Amino acid sequence: MKVRATYLALFVFWPFTLVNGQEPKVRPTLPRYPEIRTDFLGSLSDVSSDEERLELYRETVRRGRHAGDRRLARQLHNFSPDWFHLDPTKLGLRGLDKTVLRIASDSLAQVQGASRTILYANALAGSGIFEVSGINVPCRNPLGKTDADIVVVHRSTDLPIRIEVNEQTLKAQRADLARIMTQIDKMALDAQMTGEIPVLINRHEFLPEIKEHARKRGVWTYEKVRTGESRYGPGQVSFEDVVRDLDKKCQLVAAVRLAVHASYVGRSSWRFAEGAMRVHSWERLSLEERLAALHELAHGAGYALDSLSQALTKASKSSGGFARLASQVGKGARYFLPIAGYAGVEIYIFYEYYAGRLSNRQFWRVQARQAGWTTGVLVGLGVSYLIGGHIGVAVGLGVAWVSGYLLREVAELLVDSYYHRLDEAMRKKYVEFLIQHYGLHYLK
Repeated sequence: MKVRATYLALFVFWPFTLVNGQEPKVRPTLPRYPEIRTDFLGSLSDVSSDEERLELYRETVRRGRHAGDRRLARQLHNFSPDWFHLDPTKLGLRGLDKTVLRIASDSLAQVQGASRTILYANALAGSGIFEVSGINVPCRNPLGKTDADIVVVHRSTDLPIRIEVNEQTLKAQRADLARIMTQIDKMALDAQMTGEIPVLINRHEFLPEIKEHARKRGVWTYEKVRTGESRYGPGQVSFEDVVRDLDKKCQLVAAVRLAVHASYVGRSSWRFAEGAMRVHSWERLSLEERLAALHELAHGAGYALDSLSQALTKASKSSGGFARLASQVGKGARYFLPIAGYAGVEIYIFYEYYAGRLSNRQFWRVQARQAGWTTGVLVGLGVSYLIGGHIGVAVGLGVAWVSGYLLREVAELLVDSYYHRLDEAMRKKYVEFLIQHYGLHYLK
């Protein structure tokens, strides 16, 4: 009977529990991060020692919705001085404070990414192999704005390395594929401008297309990277293994760059000097020799300026703005001056042709040589892009030289063959004229 009365009461009074015909909504959870951020920035100006700054870090992480004492103790080791190798005073203005603040974010993805960035940077600083020079450093290039999660310098070679931290699963990578591809392109362009080595690290596995795109763009990738001491699964590697592998690769890259830089300096100096000597005796040169002299001057000057900019970039690695400016000037000279030399050669050819000092055969013969070399260079660039990375550059240069030489010879042979047929046809007409008018039948 009591049960029946209870059901009857619920049936009678249930409509009065609704508001405007709807069930009462659950009160949303209020965000914590805005208040934490305000308190953190306000307290940061009052910090006067490293210990006070670390205590501020601890208090900030404790208050985070997805952080708290557990993450602070287990993952960040309570920022103890024995474990924490990063210098807050040195890195505070370059992103360390901002990264710690993100650990208190209301977004779980931001918390995980910021925590992983701190772990990687701290392990690199404690390895003795690398020196951490920046965290979340703003970058700008023609592809847009971005920031470098971690910037380190290899102590024994002075090579700068930019590390991007990725915490995305395969499903998340698929949904964010366009942004990741653009990020890789930005990293590759920054590497060309500054000489830094781009590295992409993920705690999860990378999509095959991401790894392939990174390989073509010269970005090193490490996947399934662990920082904990628990049992590792199949294919997982420790961050210590990543550090050791980076050390070996940096040694190899430094040796290769030194050899390439020395060859560039020697070759550019020789080409420039050879072109200058030819120009000095301009009046005694043939047409082909004059064109070659113009090419040698342009290419030699371009490579010499590029080599100089590389030296300035290396000497000024502590100044990112100056390094980028020097690199841009050098790269611009390396590509612009040869193009300007090519344009100058074309202008000179047309000038000589319209001045009557070049015959039709000479004009088209030279144009065929130019077109052959240009096509060979384009083929080499295509091969370099398809292969990607430093190997692609080396193979592309070889393909460009071989294909350019062969195409130049073939184009020149085709022009000579064409004019040879014209000469033969004209000779036959001349013989027929002599036979018809003078009876010189022995000329047949």
